[in-house]
Amino acid sequence: MRKSELRKIREERILSTLAKGRIMTAAQLRAVGAGGLDKGGQRNALRVLAEMERDGLVVSRNVGVKLSALPGSRFGHWEHQLLLVDFLIWQGWFKTAEIERPLMKGGEVLIVPDAVIRLVNGIMAIEVDRRQKLRTNREKMEIYKREGIPFCVVCYKERGKYWEGCVKYYIEDFR
Repeated sequence: MRKSELRKIREERILSTLAKGRIMTAAQLRAVGAGGLDKGGQRNALRVLAEMERDGLVVSRNVGVKLSALPGSRFGHWEHQLLLVDFLIWQGWFKTAEIERPLMKGGEVLIVPDAVIRLVNGIMAIEVDRRQKLRTNREKMEIYKREGIPFCVVCYKERGKYWEGCVKYYIEDFR
């Protein structure tokens, strides 16, 4: 294969990973092995992303760390999205996770969790709680418990009290 063909394949793999993760850092792209970025260093990953940005394939924003996304993406909830992607990478679930997939019952949307993981005995929903209102958290918990949907929550330790009786993962443990 020619170098241009290899480059095109690498770019397509990076773009498909960005389509799934929505907003990701170069370190996250390297961690999931997008387009072979895990085989090189951080500088190489940033170089590749800069070339893709120059070609109009990705857009970026610098917020202390360089974020990359597909053109047309919004960076409004980037902290929430980075926490979700970090958690999925930490658990080894990024490749199999379905991000923001609605859970349906009788053709009606029950809830849209941040991510859904398929397990051997069914599914598990994942909620990331950075700064949600207590009332919103309780409403979500009610839906999950009423419908019998197993779920876990990713939150800061001081917000763990809002999710009593739930499986919790703390952000401080993986960040």
